[in-house]
Amino acid sequence: MSSETAHATTQQHCTELLAAKNTELVDKEEKLARLKSDLSSSKSKYNQGELAGLKKEGESKTGKIQNLQNQLYNNNEVLNDDLKEEKPFFDDRPKHKLAVVVPFRDRFDEILIFGPWMSKFLTEQLGAGNFEIFIVNQADKYRFNRASLINVGYWAAKNASCDYMVMHDVDLLPNNKELSYRYPSKERDIHHLASPEYHPMYHYKKYVGGVLMLRLSDFENMNGMSNKYWGWGREDDEFYVRLGKANGKIVRPTGLTTGYDTFKHIHDKEHRKRDYFRTKEQKSDQWVADSSGGFDTLKYTVKARYKLGVDSHSVTILDTELDCDRKETPWCFVEPEKSKGKGKL
Repeated sequence: MSSETAHATTQQHCTELLAAKNTELVDKEEKLARLKSDLSSSKSKYNQGELAGLKKEGESKTGKIQNLQNQLYNNNEVLNDDLKEEKPFFDDRPKHKLAVVVPFRDRFDEILIFGPWMSKFLTEQLGAGNFEIFIVNQADKYRFNRASLINVGYWAAKNASCDYMVMHDVDLLPNNKELSYRYPSKERDIHHLASPEYHPMYHYKKYVGGVLMLRLSDFENMNGMSNKYWGWGREDDEFYVRLGKANGKIVRPTGLTTGYDTFKHIHDKEHRKRDYFRTKEQKSDQWVADSSGGFDTLKYTVKARYKLGVDSHSVTILDTELDCDRKETPWCFVEPEKSKGKGKL
């Protein structure tokens, strides 16, 4: 065989081998393409199946959540019905805080009785922590001013987050459990607990002293009490006029069987004589309504504030010095000899 023939034979063999490899490569590429197609199809089917499963699971969870919501809603309806049925119970639970404001001077023997008595009475009716007793003790040189001390008590009540107050004489002790010291249900209702029908001493129709209870907002609408009444009396009569101007309605207890024994009266008039003395100027001014003075014009200083504990009960003492404008009310201070025989200063 010549060299040319051998070269041609070799070239042909390589060409055939290359063709065979090309065919094999094409087969493999086609197979790879089919595998990729199958893989893509499988992924698609898998994803669709997974999504369907997730959707099914989600629907199941959504159903469970809906069931829980329905149960909760139904339970709330039942609970609301129960609350409606139990409404009287919840209404009897105090939701307000009462300030017992006691205008006071030098009668600590009466405080020893008043403090425990009132604490027990109000705890039973309102619940512990729903009231605070403020003894506003006048510690200055001036004559006793009950109305100004009540105005001081109003500020103490407001600072203690009370929303209603009762002006309470220290010598009157509630002696009937039907006497209500609960929050006045209506605006402008002024509850006169020591009404003429039940007060042991005062029985005239316009009397609003002794024990008078009202919302702090109503006290504010009346501008509190007048500060011009030094000595004993007349300040509650002036407050009666304010009450009318503010469209207040006097509400008094009725139907009590205890009569004049509804309150225990522990004042000893011989031991502690009251200051009924009136100067000439005071006599002419005492029936004139005070159109400007009130809790917001009061000038005073609380010199000390402390708790006084009596038989495991406590009251808050406010040692207070009132300020007197002697040009406006010169009768705030009277020499003792001038009032001799007219009551103790």
